[in-house]
Amino acid sequence: MSNLAYSKTENPFEVYRSYPADLKTILLLLLTERLIVGKAAGQKMKKLPPVAAWRP
Repeated sequence: MSNLAYSKTENPFEVYRSYPADLKTILLLLLTERLIVGKAAGQKMKKLPPVAAWRP
């Protein structure tokens, strides 16, 4: 059982998948990262996927 807990700690995405509140947080972080990468690449906002595409 402790191995399972350790595995979840090793894989943050498993934890985020288990808790909806944390899932929203990681999606927000991914979206923020995407915006930063987009700006760094010189892309415009409209080239990014719509927010609805991020919802499971």
